[in-house]
Amino acid sequence: MKQPWPRENAVAWTKQQKYFAVIRHVSSQTARGAIEALIKGGFKLVEIDATVLGVLDIVKEYSRRPGFMIGVGALYSQRAAADALKAGAHFLGTLHMDPALIRLAHRHKTMISVGGLTPTEIVAGWTEGADLIKVVPSGPLGGPDYIKMLRSFFPEIPLMPSGDVTLGNIKNYFLAGATAVGLGEGLLSESHLTEGRWQEITLQAKRFQDILRKY
Repeated sequence: MKQPWPRENAVAWTKQQKYFAVIRHVSSQTARGAIEALIKGGFKLVEIDATVLGVLDIVKEYSRRPGFMIGVGALYSQRAAADALKAGAHFLGTLHMDPALIRLAHRHKTMISVGGLTPTEIVAGWTEGADLIKVVPSGPLGGPDYIKMLRSFFPEIPLMPSGDVTLGNIKNYFLAGATAVGLGEGLLSESHLTEGRWQEITLQAKRFQDILRKY
């Protein structure tokens, strides 16, 4: 299958949008509701975890949306990554560094973000060819201050903190040098998801968009 978002285009789009909206630990019905709410809020880039039930069907459905990019995250096997690509995933994501998965993404001309927390892990992922390094969880190590320190060490490596980004600290992450951010609980609260409060998610998405436009 030809990748509708070739690697270079996907990387450029991510840097322009400056975020991933990350959906995890929900049913397929809830995931669809969240995606629709995010789209209404102006979001154009979503990563859905491989652990979400029915993730491949969701990817098949939303990968056809013009101007919308959807990928699969939390991948840890080549088989799961290959299935995601076959379903139409526009990018791949991991929480660890696996050279085999990076090579698989490259063969399919697909963007891949890999997890890295320590300097050793971050440099290893970048050296192997990852397009973005997802620093997760960044909060316990100092949040924006940790990103700022990493940026001073590795100014050429695109860092994407994830896991604890909120409306209150997103500005500090960008001032610290983050290339993009992964938006999870701060964007998609558990209560909003479980109760199907889609309008609240749309409003929260718009609040994040207002901040993102400034960076």
